[in-house]
Amino acid sequence: MKQDNKNKSYLLEAVQLAILMDGRSDFEIAKEVGGVSEGTVANIRLAKHVPSVVVAERFYEALTGETLKDLEL
Repeated sequence: MKQDNKNKSYLLEAVQLAILMDGRSDFEIAKEVGGVSEGTVANIRLAKHVPSVVVAERFYEALTGETLKDLEL
């Protein structure tokens, strides 16, 4: 199935990559991000859930130590 690039979320891809590269358990990542369950982390990892932009931003900043303005699109 061909994916339409106009609906592609670069932030979501960056968050999924950060989760995959982190190496910690879903529970530890959820604890670091705060306010999310380990199920949410697992679902984002497996692309079964698309978080809100605010939650995705919290994930990105917690896991990479960078702000969104540092994200290259």
